[in-house]
Amino acid sequence: MLEEIDVLILTWNNDGLPLFKSMRQSAWPILCCISNLKPVHVFVVLLTAGVGKPTNLDYVNEFTSELKYIMAEGLEFGGQHFRVLMNAAVCDAPARAQIKHTMNFNAKYGCGQCETEGFHDGWRMIWPKTTNLVLRTNESFRQKVQPGHHRPNAHHSPLLDLNIDMIHAFPPDFMHQGGGCMMKILLWNLQGPKTAASGSMPCKMSARNISVLNKRLCQLKEYIPNVFTRKARSTTKIAYYTMTEVRQLPLYTGKVVFKGLMAVALS
Repeated sequence: MLEEIDVLILTWNNDGLPLFKSMRQSAWPILCCISNLKPVHVFVVLLTAGVGKPTNLDYVNEFTSELKYIMAEGLEFGGQHFRVLMNAAVCDAPARAQIKHTMNFNAKYGCGQCETEGFHDGWRMIWPKTTNLVLRTNESFRQKVQPGHHRPNAHHSPLLDLNIDMIHAFPPDFMHQGGGCMMKILLWNLQGPKTAASGSMPCKMSARNISVLNKRLCQLKEYIPNVFTRKARSTTKIAYYTMTEVRQLPLYTGKVVFKGLMAVALS
């Protein structure tokens, strides 16, 4: 397999991992894989631990320095020279903001893809504008064209030293780009949204339909191939659903398991 390629494409991830239930001690590993070698094997590149989230990006400096070197010089292995490219850094929104040294996703200028200004509607930060958006580019990010998007101090992300696109190399994650909305839709149909005035549940599915839904999910489980890390399971366990399971519904199984069970109420 190695004889057939001359370039190694790296994909990596960084995120927090709580170590104890009774303490704030957590680990922050950097995991990596070579995307164009099959099967894909994930390996640990760096492991650091501390109390809570890191307050700076010193732990990323060594990783960035080595990645910059092998991207420039390549890698020798088994008498063969390989070029090394970075494909993407796959992180959730808080971790992505941490390593890029930008404001969090729910900040006024928190969007990592465009320069739209959000505003607080009294409950949450929202971005209602959907047309004529000014998209972020690698150049505008590096030049800090929108200062409000970057954290207000003299430090900068060590990833800026890499020859990568600071926008396209950090794909958005499902959990913060739609997973929360999908979970809320699920809960509305299973439990119903309670209005402040009456406490009514106008969108709740009937108990019979919920039972049918759970039966379909359990029956579907044996037909889901192993390429999916999570199998379908009953909504009685929805409190323990991961975002991988939530994403599976709108993309793959939802049109089957919800067929005929959801009614649209017109007022």
